[in-house]
Amino acid sequence: MNLPSRRDRCLELRFIQAMALASAIVVLTTGRFAMADFGFDSEKLKADDSTPISASEGRAQRVGPKLILKLANGQTITFADEDKCDGGAMRDPRCVIRRFAGYDGRIRMFLVSNVYWEWGDYDLVSEVTGSDVKLPEDPHFSPAGGLFVVVSARECCGENVIQMWRTRGGYSNLEWQHVPRGYALYNFRTWIDEDHVSLTVILHAGNGLQELPAALVYRNPGWHIEGPPELP
Repeated sequence: MNLPSRRDRCLELRFIQAMALASAIVVLTTGRFAMADFGFDSEKLKADDSTPISASEGRAQRVGPKLILKLANGQTITFADEDKCDGGAMRDPRCVIRRFAGYDGRIRMFLVSNVYWEWGDYDLVSEVTGSDVKLPEDPHFSPAGGLFVVVSARECCGENVIQMWRTRGGYSNLEWQHVPRGYALYNFRTWIDEDHVSLTVILHAGNGLQELPAALVYRNPGWHIEGPPELP
């Protein structure tokens, strides 16, 4: 069996990522983030964060291309669309649509999705302190809410990384990260408890690529990946 070339896999992943980034993130009644299918249309992307904005109960508002977040102390943080595009195509950070992804009242955090042409990232903003951290993928919070994991599976157009962040007092700090040493694309499944995260990983196995179970486990002195070896 002939394996697809790196270029072919990269092009396929670019298409998949473009479709994934064309999804709107809306806030559930429980205060958690969830995905809702969405077509990649720049005007609709700019406008369609009205549902999570409404659910924020005045904490977020849109004024044209500007997304305004209201902090607990009454100050505001503004994110604005960038329209410096080459021929109308979104090709670089100067051409980005910023969408409100939701507000989680349990952890008092805002999530903003930044959508580019071939990749995307997120801003996680504390309502309490205004602290803003840039994330390569959306955060998944632990059951107790003090930790969140970010799992970004990219062959191109972004970071291929697993990150563990700790949130305390309205500030988020990177506690640990893992960059695969070989070909490995990890995906988040669920938190099991505060010390265990269930993952899957796509890697070379047998005659092709396979998706296999993996886990992120905390044991003194830190976090460890458990699963099949990362092969070139």
